Amino acid sequence: MKKIFLSIGLLLTVSMATVVFNACGDDKDEPKEVTDPTDPSNPNTILGTWKYVKSITTTQVKASNGTEESTSENVSSGKVSNMTLYEDGKVTAAYGVYTDNGTYTAKGSSFSTTTNTKTVAEGQTITQNGQSVTVKSHTYSVKDDTLKINLHTEFSANGATVTTKSVEVYTRVVESINLDETKVNIFLSTGYPTEATLELSVTPFNPADNATWTSSNSSVATISKGTIKALSAGKTTITANLKDKTATCEVIVFKISDDINGVVINGKRWATRNVDYPGTFADKITDYGKYYQWNSKIAWIDTDPMTSSDGSAWKSGWRGNNASSWQPDSDPSPAGWRVATKEEWESLFNAGCERVDTPVKGTVLGSLDNGIFLPEAGYRFALNSSLSRERTYYWTATTEIGGNLYGGGPSKITYYFDAYGVDYYNQPQNAGSVRCVKD
Repeated sequence: MKKIFLSIGLLLTVSMATVVFNACGDDKDEPKEVTDPTDPSNPNTILGTWKYVKSITTTQVKASNGTEESTSENVSSGKVSNMTLYEDGKVTAAYGVYTDNGTYTAKGSSFSTTTNTKTVAEGQTITQNGQSVTVKSHTYSVKDDTLKINLHTEFSANGATVTTKSVEVYTRVVESINLDETKVNIFLSTGYPTEATLELSVTPFNPADNATWTSSNSSVATISKGTIKALSAGKTTITANLKDKTATCEVIVFKISDDINGVVINGKRWATRNVDYPGTFADKITDYGKYYQWNSKIAWIDTDPMTSSDGSAWKSGWRGNNASSWQPDSDPSPAGWRVATKEEWESLFNAGCERVDTPVKGTVLGSLDNGIFLPEAGYRFALNSSLSRERTYYWTATTEIGGNLYGGGPSKITYYFDAYGVDYYNQPQNAGSVRCVKD
């Protein structure tokens, strides 16, 4: 186990009439004792940075002529304003009290001054400001971001015995909090998780168990200790609060159809998956499927080494048989389906478009509660069939005449990293993805 080190401020002064400890005393709601202060996963760990709040001291003086007891509270700014736990010997006290003679602890760590170092055990007498002080007990406890240092000491002065029971209160310092994600997408679709987890980091260290979590729209998604549970299509903002600090994450829940019979968007029935081998759909909505050169029924796989559905070699000079539209006998779509036209793609984009990074990079087209998912599958390059993930092509069934360098060619839906749109393209020998429609 790593040693955890802490320096805590405590100033001890003694006079004949008054005994003052800048510390504090009894508390009915006593925090739990820290069982393992070095364990960061323990919500009551002592790790972190702490700011002084107050101190209360109960002092009892027994003399030959009677006993006197008093309690005082101190919120003086003269206290050490912050204390930080350090690791691996940066400070030479496990937990302790800083005096004008140095730093000491009551449970066998070290008592240090500029000239010497010695061990102080509980019950041992040490000299502080010219007084022989016996440490009766010295404990600490943490609960709900509150640290309490309990100190019980005793010493004799001018024939009287002076006993103090004090407790010093600190609260955790939080400078900033951050979530590991600022945007999360969840698919309400068969076979995909309806939950996601957010990780909260706190500076300085603070157990994130103490944060509170809220959802701006709990009908869309709920949040509990960083776990998001999607309930319905829509958008919500997840907020984590810790002390006066806030971090947020946008959550979009999509209802994505996986119906093998397709889904109707803007009056057109769209396939929910890419075409795989000729006449078949991919197994899942996030599967890439296979690549096809324009107006060709030969499938090229989406991994290397490359193979084709009919065993043929790559056709780098393929020109689509010089057709003006994708021919039915060359259409790889399953029976009853066909490659979508440019106008049908434009209508789909107009129904709604949201780019996502999870669970797979791609784009949701349609509304939040009625959409299809297009994975960013990549493509194979015309000249040498090399596989690229830098952009994605979804073919259209028609060609465009004019408006480009070579005077015409098939059009496509193309993705350039984070941009998308209908593009006019003239290289049918590229192999891209096919998404089809049904009349």
